[in-house]
Amino acid sequence: MKISELAKSLGYKANEFVGFVHALNIGITLTGKDIPFNISQAIRQKVPHIKNLDKNQLAILNNIKNSAENEAAEKEKKAEEKKAKQVAAKEEAKQKTQIKTLSKMIKKAAKPKKETEEKRNTELEKQKATQLQPQVIIEEIQTKEKKKRDELRENILNVKEKLLNVKTMGNVNIDYQHDKDLGGVGKLSEYRTGAKYLRKQVRKKPQFRPKRPDEEQKPQVIPPKPSKPTKFTVTVPINIKDFSLMSGIKIQNALSTLRKSNRFITSDSMLTEDDVVLLGLENKIDITTQKIVTQEDQLLRGIKKDAKVGITRPPVVTIMGHVDHGKTTLLDYIRKTHVAQKEAGGITQHIGATQVTLPNGKKITFIDTPGHEAFTSMRARGANATDIVILVVAADEGVMPQTMEALNHAKAAGPQVSIMVAINKMDKPGAQPDRIKNELSKQGLIPEEWSGSTIYASVSAVTGLNVETLLEMILLQAEMLDLKADPNAIPQGLVLESSKSDREGPKATLLVQNGTLKKGDIIIAGEVSGKVRDMLDHNKKSISTAPPSTPIEVMGLGDVPKPGDKFMKVSSVQVATDIVKERKGNSAAPAKDATKSLSDLLSEKKEIKIILKCDNKGSIEAIINAAGKVTKSNIDVKIIHADVGKVTESDALLATASNACILTFNSGIDSKAEALTKNKKIPVKHFNIIYDLVDEIEKLVKGEIKPEMKLELVGEVLVKQVFKISKLGTIAGCYIQKGKAIRNSPCKVKRNNKIIHEGKVSSLKRFKDDAKEVQEKFECGIGVSNFDDFNEGDIIEIYSEVEVAPAVH
Repeated sequence: MKISELAKSLGYKANEFVGFVHALNIGITLTGKDIPFNISQAIRQKVPHIKNLDKNQLAILNNIKNSAENEAAEKEKKAEEKKAKQVAAKEEAKQKTQIKTLSKMIKKAAKPKKETEEKRNTELEKQKATQLQPQVIIEEIQTKEKKKRDELRENILNVKEKLLNVKTMGNVNIDYQHDKDLGGVGKLSEYRTGAKYLRKQVRKKPQFRPKRPDEEQKPQVIPPKPSKPTKFTVTVPINIKDFSLMSGIKIQNALSTLRKSNRFITSDSMLTEDDVVLLGLENKIDITTQKIVTQEDQLLRGIKKDAKVGITRPPVVTIMGHVDHGKTTLLDYIRKTHVAQKEAGGITQHIGATQVTLPNGKKITFIDTPGHEAFTSMRARGANATDIVILVVAADEGVMPQTMEALNHAKAAGPQVSIMVAINKMDKPGAQPDRIKNELSKQGLIPEEWSGSTIYASVSAVTGLNVETLLEMILLQAEMLDLKADPNAIPQGLVLESSKSDREGPKATLLVQNGTLKKGDIIIAGEVSGKVRDMLDHNKKSISTAPPSTPIEVMGLGDVPKPGDKFMKVSSVQVATDIVKERKGNSAAPAKDATKSLSDLLSEKKEIKIILKCDNKGSIEAIINAAGKVTKSNIDVKIIHADVGKVTESDALLATASNACILTFNSGIDSKAEALTKNKKIPVKHFNIIYDLVDEIEKLVKGEIKPEMKLELVGEVLVKQVFKISKLGTIAGCYIQKGKAIRNSPCKVKRNNKIIHEGKVSSLKRFKDDAKEVQEKFECGIGVSNFDDFNEGDIIEIYSEVEVAPAVH
């Protein structure tokens, strides 16, 4: 075992631990990094944990820590001294190098004089050799040497003059420590520094390139400072940075203004129409807004313009009900196939769509949804795509929990969906159709023979009993619904199902709801686009056209669309690409705050939908009765599903499909449902007191009602003097007689006890400073929006808006 691990287990640092063990004199010596197991166990018994030390042991440990700290400080001090010595050695070496350099320069500077003497001697010898007069030669040499000296002295003087200027500016620090006189031509330091300065001047690049004679001298243009426009048009939504450039309003000022109005945005946010109008009012800019017309908007306008009454289309019928009640078997008999035998365990695992042609030539489109609880979300999609729902109930089993779920999904699809009931398995001995009618009549499905409006048919999917009667009833119900579609319109519809295979690529089962889809058409479905390469009907036969209410399987899409997405035909690949980009951009945009209360979620509806889960049936009845008494005008509290037990995944899916909230009474929620509600932001609240639950429903109803705003008088102001100011307009010098004056509050201007103007307090000043409010018995200056006809003696009444809570009874 390592010493560091043992020390850590006892709460010590490794270096302190070794010293502490030695200081305790326990007869154990620690050396190296690893220790045997028996020694580690002995140390654990003799050395206490750091939290269990007594005063003496703690003092020993502190001394060890202090000595360790002293050693560290000593090491640090030695390191600093070593570093200082190294710096001093470097400086000394640098000085020696400078001295060597100077000596070389001195030798170099003295060399010309030596060369001059040698040249002179050479010249003298030559003259002697040619027998010239010595005096003439000497004078000639002296003249040449004097001329050279004069030139050198003049250069040095120029260098000194420039050097002096540099010294005066304080840019050069000259060191004369090793100065040497060069004998009549100045000092070495002056020559060296001056030469260095001259070299720098030569190497300097010119600040401006000299212009050629042929270049034109263009005058320098200074752009004017941008001024704020007083009026302009902007397309919304717009990025706040682009808006700032257009309007001249600084980004920080715009953010500050919007945050005062509870709009928490950043510099990367998009401004809405309301944001732009608010900023225009605050900055006195007349801004006209116009919305971006996208490719999709243009396409939808074309679809609406192209929409006509059309012709009668086949009804779309969805088969729903409890698992193993014979839904697929019934459909199997109708379309003369054997689908049920192919499904795993005889249970439908997907949404199957088929179209059957009856002997009279009329067609019906059937959608078979799964009956198992795990596929509740598929059932919800099936209900939303249909005209008629056939609720299949086994005559020998009766109404089951998933029968109620299917019924709730059918009701959630809206009043436009007609519900029929097929009581199946009438061939079995225990069939009780009257019991089923009685149970379903309590849910609002009252049979026609009981003076209701719901069509019931007692059938057998095995023997075919009354199946033809059921089909006739479907056609009769479709005639009453008067289903129309225009086959010549732009094709559009719904994605029922989608999949992907290695051989065929992405596939999608579509239901054409309007227009006629053709092979080769370009379509978009959600965020997916593509060309219809092939179309198959429910028998897997290739077809070239698909009129309204036809289910088809298409291939050729770029990716797999989501079930429930709407599809429509577009004119070209480019248009499809542009619309998909727009949709992806909208889906990637930052969403608003999804954390909402129950009342916030339902504030825009006229119907409150609730899913109720309780501990027993008695609680359900009591809560439903109490909820029925909570009403207000046209707002309806609708409990779309009520059952005993925990909140399940099926309940969460139903809440998502119908946009409902979930309330529980003495009941919990399972893990899958809890994860789904959090993911989908479904509001869930738990109660153990029935009155609290009813109060919550009452709050939901209150959230539906817009609060009433009432004006309350808060101040009375007397106009004593009128001032006209060029920038602000007409300002009334006032005295607060009662209450207070508040900026941006509603106000009324009275003259001779008659109201002559209603507006807002646009400005409020106390002396020269802006004020939010001014109290009673003080003077102030007041400006009223869109009014400047003040007279002395006018009365300004100041009001505040008070929210009156709505009453629920």
